[in-house]
Amino acid sequence: MNYYISPTGNDANNGTSEATAWVTLDRLQTFLSGSPGLEPGDIVYFERGGRWFNILEIPTQNDGIEGNTVKLQSYGTGETPIISGFKTITGWVDQGNNIWKRTDVSYPDYISLLLIDGTIRPKNISAPLKTTSNGTTTTLISTNLPDYDYSGGEVELVVEKSDFIHDRAYITGKSGNTLTFAEASSYATREQKNFLIQNCIEALTQQGDWMYSPGTNTITIYSEVNPNTLTIQVSVLDYNVHGVANARNEMIGLSFEGANLEGLRMESSNNNVFDSLIFRNQGATGLGLWTSTDVIVRNCTFQDILDIAINQKNASNSLIVEDSLFENIARFFGACGNGDGKGFAVFGSSHNSIFRRNTLRNVGYIPLRYYGDNAEVYQNIIENYCTVKHDGGAIYCYGGSAGSSTFVNRKVHHNIVSNPGVNKRYAIHAFYVDDNSEDIETTYNTFVKNGRSGYFNHNSSGILFNHNIIYSAIYGSVYGHNSGQELIRNNEEKFNTKVLLGKGQHPYFLNSAENDLALFGDIDNNTFVLCGNGAFIVPTEVYISGKRIFQNLTKAQWQALGYDQNSNFLSLEVPEFTIETEGANKFSNPDFEDDTTGTGIYHAGGTAVISHDSTSKISGAGSLKASVTAESTTTTRVELGFSGMGAIDPAKVYILRFKALAPSGHQSLNIYLREQASPYSWLSTEIHAVATDEVQAFEFFFYDLKEADTSSLMIDFQSHQGDLYIDDFEFREVTGQLTDYEEHIKVFSNPTTAPANVALDGTWKTLNDTYPGASIPLQPFESAVLIKEGDGPNPNTFNTTLTVQGQGTAINLTGPGPFSAGKVVNLLATPNTDYTFVEWRKEGQLYSKSANLNVTMTEDIELTAVFAQPIEVNVTVRFLIPSDYTPYIRKEIKEDIFLKQTDVIQKVEMAAQEEITSYLSGRFDTSAIFMTISDYESTRPVKAGDFIHEDGKIWRSLEDQTGVSPSESAASENPTFVLDDPRNPIIVLRMVYITLYHAHKALPGSQIPKLRIDDYDISIRWLEKVASGLLNPLLPVKEEEGNYLVAYGSETRRKVRY
Repeated sequence: MNYYISPTGNDANNGTSEATAWVTLDRLQTFLSGSPGLEPGDIVYFERGGRWFNILEIPTQNDGIEGNTVKLQSYGTGETPIISGFKTITGWVDQGNNIWKRTDVSYPDYISLLLIDGTIRPKNISAPLKTTSNGTTTTLISTNLPDYDYSGGEVELVVEKSDFIHDRAYITGKSGNTLTFAEASSYATREQKNFLIQNCIEALTQQGDWMYSPGTNTITIYSEVNPNTLTIQVSVLDYNVHGVANARNEMIGLSFEGANLEGLRMESSNNNVFDSLIFRNQGATGLGLWTSTDVIVRNCTFQDILDIAINQKNASNSLIVEDSLFENIARFFGACGNGDGKGFAVFGSSHNSIFRRNTLRNVGYIPLRYYGDNAEVYQNIIENYCTVKHDGGAIYCYGGSAGSSTFVNRKVHHNIVSNPGVNKRYAIHAFYVDDNSEDIETTYNTFVKNGRSGYFNHNSSGILFNHNIIYSAIYGSVYGHNSGQELIRNNEEKFNTKVLLGKGQHPYFLNSAENDLALFGDIDNNTFVLCGNGAFIVPTEVYISGKRIFQNLTKAQWQALGYDQNSNFLSLEVPEFTIETEGANKFSNPDFEDDTTGTGIYHAGGTAVISHDSTSKISGAGSLKASVTAESTTTTRVELGFSGMGAIDPAKVYILRFKALAPSGHQSLNIYLREQASPYSWLSTEIHAVATDEVQAFEFFFYDLKEADTSSLMIDFQSHQGDLYIDDFEFREVTGQLTDYEEHIKVFSNPTTAPANVALDGTWKTLNDTYPGASIPLQPFESAVLIKEGDGPNPNTFNTTLTVQGQGTAINLTGPGPFSAGKVVNLLATPNTDYTFVEWRKEGQLYSKSANLNVTMTEDIELTAVFAQPIEVNVTVRFLIPSDYTPYIRKEIKEDIFLKQTDVIQKVEMAAQEEITSYLSGRFDTSAIFMTISDYESTRPVKAGDFIHEDGKIWRSLEDQTGVSPSESAASENPTFVLDDPRNPIIVLRMVYITLYHAHKALPGSQIPKLRIDDYDISIRWLEKVASGLLNPLLPVKEEEGNYLVAYGSETRRKVRY
């Protein structure tokens, strides 16, 4: 049977035809509540152009059956029929001073929405205030509290308790700088977080500010014009439609607006279809699915929802959301719900769910949250998210606490995500896998203009992240492990393209409560494009014996962990910023000629000092020297501050220049702006760099900053990496032009469901230097990174630059160049008398051992031919290798020891080994600890299992062989060597310390540096504790003591939250 409802109908009609339609929802409600109500196959038609005000309840008996559903849908022409909870307010009474009131006893206990001329107006649009101290779940402390009347129990507090928790509660009292309020969630207030006071007369200061007093049923509004000339609507109903235990219902072509709680609330209602519905201007949720499973939402529109567009709670099976639009969701501070799980466009909570071909834009927190087994997220477009709340992502999955049951068979693919308006200071990620997530296959997604990262793996394992594009992120990928959570293992990140824009963007960031960074998974075969003179630096943080250890890894150190050894590294040489004018240096003591005025230092739990160095290590008569005199037991981070940078204007750009020297050879620098006074809030993101034992000139631009009246520039360094020297320090305001990188390198996408030739705006080429022409063919929801003609790492022609180290010649027999792409050129290295050819090096790393070398030109290439005089070495086997010393001694000292004092270093290494053996031999198998490492010799036979040292790396032979270079073998299709350093790293460290101490003693006229004495003493004390059993390092024990393993380190690992 068909039933009709029309604005021109009559409730006295039978409702069974268009001509005899009913007119009110009350009449339809009477029918639905009667017996039998709607039966399988029945349809209720709402006439287009109609608007009804009421709550429509759908009782349990109105069910369909499989293959024969019950339907509510539209008919006729015109606008979609609307079920509304809005009431238009007239009769405003002027109270003076732009305050107007309207009282109506029909108003409900709470009003969520007020619209002025069709647009949602929050209660208070003033700039948020700041808390100044930590509070509790029911108290807030701030010296910024406005002088309001907080009595009456109607004044509301909106407070940011954390990046992802925004609560709203009634204020119950005020005492001094403390507010008390009704508990809204289990989270406590924290210092330096935003808050607002609203719903009180004093807070009404700007056009449209409003409040509601349920005790008197009065709405008060601030308006500089007579509000009776405006269209003002308020939400006065909790729901538009409410169904309980309804099965196999379909709703098609209807619109819902103006509900305080939920536009459409379905409880325990299964196998329902919602098609072509419009949810607009809802006070909390658009579609609420409570314990409702097997639901299909298609072709729907969700716009201007204060909290959650689709909220599926406590459901066990199947939510399909497809071909729908989500826009302007949770976009006001404090307007979404309290506690966790608020501010989502789609909150899915069931197994067997699909989210496909949706568009989600302008979402205050997380656009799409999926859960459970057999989930698939694909071909969605997501734009602008986490605009109000942070610590979230565009596509988010939560697996549960450690030990929870894990889920299987989840796929996230072919989505296009962009977030151009995001503030990069916040923890915002494109793809976010949270605690204990597993078995997620993430492929062929495009993540453009991200915040903190394109991919965040938080305490999760078994995540496959392949063939994705990440364009612009502070960190391309982030891996973070918290104490007490599941370890990060068995992940795969391969064949991805990461485009990093400027020196403030980095390929990865790794953090772990364990010392296990090399165990995260298989990371390789990726392509990196470093733009704006950026460097490949990977910042890391680990905890060892409760101590937080920071280190910025170079590309070589990153690859030594086993990562990205076969990846492609490209550079796009375009400036980050083109300077037109420079202001005065904001730092008053740039040259440190006489003293270190304007600087300060802090090392939590330890002692660090600044001194003036007059040895001209960098330039001029002096420099700043920062040193650690007492190591902290909790952190390696040392905060080195330069004060007096002045006010920071977010609209301006600043440049930092300085020179640095790290005698140890590697010092990790973390650079950022912060407030000069308490609470020392950060004003910028963190830039990571590495200082070496050669003087380097650094230059960084700062923009997109937080406003501040005073500021300091921080160059934090690491206590375990030696002294740091700084000179020629400048911080200036500059004008000019930030580079629009999209004019040089750009992502082109096909956001349609069919293959397409995507038009190109100009002449572009691929990263492989092929030219697609006027358009590029792309599969559905796939993308390509293209470089503008004339830019990039792959120009049309290439050059060779050859240099020499030692005595000999290096020539290009093919000619001077330039050479076209794919041209094979022949290079020849010829040693002078008494010298031999060693190798070709590229960027300081081994390139080839062949003196006569063929190179296929795919880029500009700079090679150095290395020649050396033969050194007579009686011993070709050892435990330490020269590169073990690199982090601890300067380059010139290292060369002096290893090239000029070879016999000395060999003798003291043996002495150090014997000294260590004397402590360890009582408990441990020292023959297994000090295995033989042989230097590579082309004529020396190698057996399977032998360990060979070549070019600073240790290789294990896979078979018996002779004359095979390990490095060249590893690059072949069938390698016979693999990288494998079997040595215990703590033993290597102790032996280096002891060897250097004895080396200084053995050199004629040498005075032993205090650092060497301290390192030696620390090592001996450690050995004494090991010998006595106070410490138990992970070393092979003697057979008679049993074959057991104990924890690495000097004490039980402490768990520290990430």
